[in-house]
Amino acid sequence: MTQEKCFTPLNRRDLDRLARLVRTSREDFLRLNAGWGLLYAKRFLCSVLAGAAADHYVNGTTGFGEFSVWNFFAQHPEAPYPVQRRSREDYGDSRLGRDPSLPETFTGWAVDVQGRSVEAAPGDDPAAALDRYLRGRATPTARDLASQTLILLEPGPLLGIQAWPTLVSA
Repeated sequence: MTQEKCFTPLNRRDLDRLARLVRTSREDFLRLNAGWGLLYAKRFLCSVLAGAAADHYVNGTTGFGEFSVWNFFAQHPEAPYPVQRRSREDYGDSRLGRDPSLPETFTGWAVDVQGRSVEAAPGDDPAAALDRYLRGRATPTARDLASQTLILLEPGPLLGIQAWPTLVSA
């Protein structure tokens, strides 16, 4: 089974829909996993669209096979956010169509959601905390994400802003 690509240009409305879906996924996980909820419910910093879908949002031509989204949290001193936590959500019926290689239970494109905790305090500037994490390249995930385009989805006022690579010099 080969994965298809979506070539429909993405707009802010698509990003807003994606942000709402990812927020629900994150909140459900933290509500259903009380231990993680106690540690991380109030430590959310930002979510970003990464990889091919982020590139496609910027250039409108390269296409993407799925949405890759990352949630970032201010690291709790008791435990890092669980790196094994991954969910696969359905973007749902939309103008973007659907990936025909996915099971029929999916009506749209796959949304791969992961999360990481970063060295930051709750309330820190999310873009600055993300920038420090990526520039530090201290983990395989940080190094991998630093090689990709990242578009902010949350918090809402930052929706659609390219967080990485940035034009700001360190």
